[in-house]
Amino acid sequence: MAEHSRTDADSGSSEIAFREFATNTAVLVILVVLLASHASADSQRAAEKFHEKACAEYPSSNSPWHIANLYDCATRALYIPYQLWTGALWDGRNDGPCMHQVRSNFTVNNSSRTSIRGPKSWLNPKTGEEEEVWVRAKQNGSKVQYFTCHDKGIGRVYDNRNNRSWETGRCKFPAGFGWALGERRQCASTAIEITKIKLNKTGHLRYLDFKWWYRSSSGWKLDHIYRYNPEYGMRNAWKQ
Repeated sequence: MAEHSRTDADSGSSEIAFREFATNTAVLVILVVLLASHASADSQRAAEKFHEKACAEYPSSNSPWHIANLYDCATRALYIPYQLWTGALWDGRNDGPCMHQVRSNFTVNNSSRTSIRGPKSWLNPKTGEEEEVWVRAKQNGSKVQYFTCHDKGIGRVYDNRNNRSWETGRCKFPAGFGWALGERRQCASTAIEITKIKLNKTGHLRYLDFKWWYRSSSGWKLDHIYRYNPEYGMRNAWKQ
C-alpha cells in the first residue's frame, strides 16, 4: 500500500513538472514571436523613415555616392556599389563588372590595420576552377582571406586560418542590385540584413551598417555587425 502511494506521488510530481515545462515552453515561444514581431515592426518603420528621407529634395550633386544614384524611389530598391567594400574610388556606374582594381588600406575598430589588393587569379581547390579574387589581409600577417564577387554581393572563398576554402556564392558583404533596408537576404549558407543607412544633410552616403549570419549545424548564428564608409571600406566590426 505504501509502495502504491509512493508511485501515485511520483506520478503526480511528474505531471506537475511536465505542466510547468509545457507552460514555460509556451511562454518562451510567445516571447520569441513577440520579439520577432517587434523587430519586424522596427525594421518597417526604419525602412519607411529612410524612404521618406531618401526621396526628399536634396541639393543636386555629381557625386556617385548621392542617394539618388543608390536608391530607386519607385521600387524602393538599393544598389550597393562593390567599391563600398573595397574602399576604391567609384565613378557612379552600376553596369560594369563587379571585379575591379584596388589597392586600399584601412583600419578597423581603430586598431586592426588591413589591406585589400587585387584582383589576382587563384585556383580554388574546392571547385578546381580558376577565379579572380581580391586578397584581404591584416597587415600584421595574422589573417589572409580571398574574396570574389557575384550578383548578390561579395563572398569569402578562402581563409588561411585552418586553410579553409568555399565555393563562390556566399555573401560577406551586400553589393549589387535588389537590396532593401531591414530585409534579410540569404546567400549560400550566409545571410545579410542592412540595418542602417546614414546620409549627410546633402543626401550623400556617410555609412552603411549590416548584420551578418552564417548557418551552422545548430542553425543560423548572428556573427557580426559591420559598418562601411565610402572610399574607405570597413570602419567597424562588432562581434555578436
